[in-house]
Amino acid sequence: MPSIRLAAVTDGLSNTAFAGERAVGFMNRGRVAPIGTWTMDLGPGTLFFATYPPNDVFKNPFPPNVVGLNATSLSSFHPGGINLLIGDGSVRFVKETVNSWPIDPLSGRPAGSIQTPNGLANLPPNGVWQALTTRAGGEVIPANY
Repeated sequence: MPSIRLAAVTDGLSNTAFAGERAVGFMNRGRVAPIGTWTMDLGPGTLFFATYPPNDVFKNPFPPNVVGLNATSLSSFHPGGINLLIGDGSVRFVKETVNSWPIDPLSGRPAGSIQTPNGLANLPPNGVWQALTTRAGGEVIPANY
């Protein structure tokens, strides 16, 4: 993956997520990591997807074919949300109720989306959660999310 210069973050550093937390540990009783590990040092353990809102993995059991995306969403053992490192160096608490894509409970995909050989197509408009996790989408993010 090529490196990205800070100047390429055209949404602004204060509007872009750089890192977040994921609840992985013995305490989760294997709900995220099947063996209940304390850390994840593999490639997938260092990335996250914004398909699902924070802490969704604890609330919505999805079909096995989508559990990977669900489990690689951000999560924490904090009640109500997660801590998110923003590109300007600040850390913000993002509520698990942040505006996000509606999810189809049967497919586990964003409502109305279509699975294609190249990934998902026909995605709904980005919610605040998806806007925070893009670097050049041009979305406006409200101050209190």
